[in-house]
Amino acid sequence: MDLDRSRDGLEKKFFDLCYKVVGDEGLRLYDMDYLSGSHLLRVYIMNEKTKSATLDDCVRVDHALTPFMDSESWMPEELTLEVSSPGVYRGLKNLDHFEMALGDEIKLEFFTVLDVKLRPQLPKSVWGQKKIRGPLKSISSEGLVLLIDDKELDFKFSEIKKANLDPEIGKNMRV
Repeated sequence: MDLDRSRDGLEKKFFDLCYKVVGDEGLRLYDMDYLSGSHLLRVYIMNEKTKSATLDDCVRVDHALTPFMDSESWMPEELTLEVSSPGVYRGLKNLDHFEMALGDEIKLEFFTVLDVKLRPQLPKSVWGQKKIRGPLKSISSEGLVLLIDDKELDFKFSEIKKANLDPEIGKNMRV
């Protein structure tokens, strides 16, 4: 998770550029990764209404970014650009991502197993588990609440190693 992630240097320049270009195309920048060692820039975009992106959306953003790749002096020469939808099982990394996932099934992976001694309210189904899945009921700046076995359980973001949208394919999908 990267709730408190701050971008700097080249990654910040890429983020600012992508944010502007994607917005100019009428889309939302969902996430962005720059892997400097492999000169790879991954840009994840989405249409606010559909919560996804079409191939045409990706091509449009790719074409809109290309002139900057050719003209900006700070751009690495050997840059590979990938533009895509964030995917059905998209990562949830910041508060905006979690807000968009309210009411949806998500999967959480924790740094340590869930210990019933520390959390006596845990249902037996999650005792000793390191990964759990359930509908996201609410979020705050500190954490979130999942519904597990008809119990609302709260977790701090600091406990969560990884979070993803985890829909049942074909069942009330909103992605």
